[in-house]
Amino acid sequence: MDTNGSRYSSGAQTYSEGLRGYFGGRVMGMDAVDWAGGKAHEAGQGISNFIHGAGDWHSLGDAGRGIANGARGAAGWLANTGREAWNGIRGVGQQMHDLGPVGALGMVGGLGNVAVAGGIHMAQQAWNGVSRAGSTVANGVSNAAHAAGGMLSNGYHAATGALRSAGSAIGSGARKLFGWMSR
Repeated sequence: MDTNGSRYSSGAQTYSEGLRGYFGGRVMGMDAVDWAGGKAHEAGQGISNFIHGAGDWHSLGDAGRGIANGARGAAGWLANTGREAWNGIRGVGQQMHDLGPVGALGMVGGLGNVAVAGGIHMAQQAWNGVSRAGSTVANGVSNAAHAAGGMLSNGYHAATGALRSAGSAIGSGARKLFGWMSR
């Protein structure tokens, strides 16, 4: 179309603009979904790193520094993410302008098509994350219960062993006492 556009009717040219807008919108939409997924992963990794780092805090000073560093890192990440998002939105606006009204409408259709698919995908990813988190919590509770059960069991065995030893000592002492008294 770009090379021989003058050979086509205005209807064919308009149709081409609409298709270019639609498929261009789909490509931009997929890029946006991939970008958002990457940002969600970055945010999750940042939160995980913060929580992991909190395990090394041994004082209120450590906690204060850790929280301040975490807030600074989160603010920087949010600023960069906002800047990237704004540049992406400006790029879409410029392409819509360049395509004209029919191409812009096609682009809106393509973006909408991807938005629905992307929304479904993100919902699935969120569900998978919740499921994994639930499994991790369940494993943690199970491990804690197992450890507590082991400690109780060890304590029970230690107590019964001590009672048996005390009973043996008392029995041995009683036998000696009765043996000495019966002489």
